[in-house]
Amino acid sequence: MLNIVDNLVVHVYLITTDILLKENEIKSQLLSLSKAQWLYVLSSLAHQLTVCARQAYLNPDSAESLAKLRTFNELEHTVTGQLAHIVADQNRYSDSDFVDIVFEKARSENCLKDLEWAFAFSLQSLMQEPH
Repeated sequence: MLNIVDNLVVHVYLITTDILLKENEIKSQLLSLSKAQWLYVLSSLAHQLTVCARQAYLNPDSAESLAKLRTFNELEHTVTGQLAHIVADQNRYSDSDFVDIVFEKARSENCLKDLEWAFAFSLQSLMQEPH
């Protein structure tokens, strides 16, 4: 059963889907970011993916919810791994390959709109940050 905070988070996520950008728009914006901006977007994206994953709370016993939860976990793993490799200045996916990988993971499990929302939210909040 959802508590009021979980219900509110899911509700806010569902009503803010109007900030969606499409995959090609997101990729274009991401590939123009500086390293510091990438770090911010990836950190925000990791957080937003946890918000997306909370959809599973609505129907925790369904196969679809479990599949989405697994997908969000895999996306979280990929995003935080990329983030750690950027911070450590170690081998990592190229920016373009990273974007392709996460979108393919999301697309394969019907989570594309969720990922688009999470990226759009993260990019939007980057643009609102004082520079």
